[in-house]
Amino acid sequence: MQSAQIDGRRSSRMWTMVCAGLSLTVMGRAATAVEVRATKIDGSTVTAQWVGLVDERHIKLSREDGALSIPLGDLAEVAFPQAGTSRNTHGPVVFHLQDGGRINGRFVGGGKDRVVGDSMIADGLVLPFGQLAAIELASAPEFPRAAELFRSALGDRLAGQDILVTRSVDEPQALPGRLQQVGPERGVFVFGGRERPFQTDRMYGIVFAVGIARVEEFDTTIELPDGSLLAGRVEGANERTLTYRTSLGEPLELPLSHIARIRVQSGRVVFLSDLTPQEERVAGLLHRPWPVRADRSVAARPMQIGGRRFEKGIGCHSLTELVYSIDGAYDSFVATIGIDDSVRPRGAVVFRVRGDERVLFDSGPVTGTDDPRQIVVDVREVKELTLVVDYGPGLDVSDHADWGDARLLRRRDAAETDRTIQ
Repeated sequence: MQSAQIDGRRSSRMWTMVCAGLSLTVMGRAATAVEVRATKIDGSTVTAQWVGLVDERHIKLSREDGALSIPLGDLAEVAFPQAGTSRNTHGPVVFHLQDGGRINGRFVGGGKDRVVGDSMIADGLVLPFGQLAAIELASAPEFPRAAELFRSALGDRLAGQDILVTRSVDEPQALPGRLQQVGPERGVFVFGGRERPFQTDRMYGIVFAVGIARVEEFDTTIELPDGSLLAGRVEGANERTLTYRTSLGEPLELPLSHIARIRVQSGRVVFLSDLTPQEERVAGLLHRPWPVRADRSVAARPMQIGGRRFEKGIGCHSLTELVYSIDGAYDSFVATIGIDDSVRPRGAVVFRVRGDERVLFDSGPVTGTDDPRQIVVDVREVKELTLVVDYGPGLDVSDHADWGDARLLRRRDAAETDRTIQ
């Protein structure tokens, strides 16, 4: 796989300007401390000032009571509220990367095997076709049917077959073939055995075939204020900048003002929706039994409690019992429980967690008027974990219950704990 690079005609000047700007900032005034909010994998939070890294496995924060070192493996995310949320001034195009990242920007150049874009990361960013999963050229709200075709093709990419999605409002098409070249104004696509030119501004997007090169797995994702996402690995950080290695080649030097949040894929977290229950028991009183859903509500919709969206979790209906064999390998079970927004304010259930037939947690009645509730349950030494959603006062009417972000936390090394440092 080729590495992305900065266009040679601009790179030297651009990086000189960036470095000069950083130098002027450093020399002109003292760096302003950046306040962050660190959320741990157990849901607890720490608000403090960002300092940087202690080493490659720990971040360093500063509080009134001293400096604090937190293991990356204990973190879910670090948010930088001062970065803001709306700086997408580069254009509507989205470059979807093979590694799951995306870059919002403007399409400024291209050719037979690459495209060039301006973005918040850099101007003149060269992206080889081999690093791209797709290019989204138009806005989804303007072309909803084309957007649906594009998302379907992106979610079901095939080897050896690119997909060109047209921009028609009424009759968009998803054409299978092979992309020969593309630029901001026009491109060439092989369809039906013939090379066919097209105008880029008449296309909704291009979905690339699955590549044969192995995509490197990274342990963090950085979200920029314009909504761009970069998968990578933190290689260094101080009070002003963060050095981040991605699949784009050379490490990026990102000012903290360009970071909205750092999300961490902790090796200690195992989501229950990624596991298969050892047993599953469902029953209904006034209604037929509802099937259990992974990462969706029981009605197969996005999972949401009190306005809070959950990408991971388990949706079920009363009465449901799910039994997992966990063999004493975890410290805690963590989840946010509540009635799904699709039926609120109706619905009333009882959530229970059992460990080896002992009740470890009982929520009491939870109704559709209650706020989402986070729970942390000690499951050390538990071999069989059971999640129960029981009938509430309303029997089983509108009992759409969510275990939002239901997850198990692996045991950690005794040395991997928060600690106060000098």
